Amino acid sequence: MAWAVSNEGKVHLTLLNSIAAQSIERLYEFDAQGLSTTAWSLATLGMRHTPLLDVLAAAAVARIDEIDAAQGLSNIVWSFARLAVENKPLFTASAAASVPWMSSLCPQALANTSWSFASILFEDRPLFDALSSQALPLLAQFSQQHLTNTVWAYAKVEYCNRPLLAAMAASAVNSIDKFPAQGVANSAWAFAKLLYVDFPFLDAIACRAQASLMDYSLQNLAMTAW
Repeated sequence: MAWAVSNEGKVHLTLLNSIAAQSIERLYEFDAQGLSTTAWSLATLGMRHTPLLDVLAAAAVARIDEIDAAQGLSNIVWSFARLAVENKPLFTASAAASVPWMSSLCPQALANTSWSFASILFEDRPLFDALSSQALPLLAQFSQQHLTNTVWAYAKVEYCNRPLLAAMAASAVNSIDKFPAQGVANSAWAFAKLLYVDFPFLDAIACRAQASLMDYSLQNLAMTAW
């Protein structure tokens, strides 16, 4: 039901609080898909219901081996990160559980997982090594958003994988016309943060920024200049 409410795009707080209270009582009856859907619904609604999230995290950790990392686990960690909830047991267990599944992760799941862990500054070296290894041969399938989110995530946790950064820079150059102002600013900031210099990328960023300066916010301008 929480999924239906979130898809309606309307927030009925009384109903949601009733659903949350009932879910807390029965969450351990939920299957892996139910846990993932509940987390996604809360994040989509921006509902930071701490008691429910605490029980949800504990239930996910307890059933971590049953959750498909390519979809369910990626959704759960994304949801907690989106709500800025750093549940260390959940993220620790999710990092360990995701590595064996890495070969099944698609570009969106790779980007979302990178972003989720980085946004709460949770750096797990084995996880990011595995994410990088899986991302490298799939970069041609990455959208502009996937590229931007991934390089931003690596910069956020100061994880520098030079072969992947080189490939991402080349990919960004080839698709720079598709980058919005925010994407240009975030990418420029990320490469600078990682002290990675790629002159073709810098030239492409400069040309793209110059052609669309009117679309830039003050923050975008500052990040690009930085």
